This record gives sequence, C-alpha cells and structure tokens, in this order.
Amino acid sequence: MFRAAFCALGTCLMLWGAALFYVDTITLKPDAPHSFVMDLFAQETGSKRTIRPALWLPYTLVGVGIVTMLYAIALPRRQPRVPEHHH
Repeated sequence: MFRAAFCALGTCLMLWGAALFYVDTITLKPDAPHSFVMDLFAQETGSKRTIRPALWLPYTLVGVGIVTMLYAIALPRRQPRVPEHHH
C-alpha cells in the first residue's frame, strides 16, 4: 500500500512540475476563495489575483517526484505470512 501511495505522489509531483515548465502566470478568478497558501503566492493587481511560479519550482517538483518514485521502488516487498503450525 505504501509503495502505491508513494508512487502516486511522485507521479503527481512530476506532472505538476512538468506542467509548470509551460506556465508563466496563473490568473485566479475574482470569486476564487481566499486561502493562506494562495494568498502567500498570489499578487493582487486590481481585481485580479495572479501567481507567478518561481523559476526553480518546476525543477524542484520534478526532482522531488523522481526521488519519491525511486523511494517507492526501493521499499522492501511485503513478506507473505507463514501460517503457524499448532501441535
């Protein structure tokens, strides 16, 4: 179960990072809900909120995703249970 979870997390991080290679800015809708994380990255210009991802972010997300997937591959396999013999 952990192997699948780490593999899925690594895949998501890699895909988000790969997508950010092609994104310059992200413009949020005016009625988008405010959250602490979004407000931390968003810049308000008039009625628009835009996010400009840092240049290092795609490389970091792809790298962390690859390392996470490698960790998932390196996890030890689950050992089958050996039934106990009762005498």
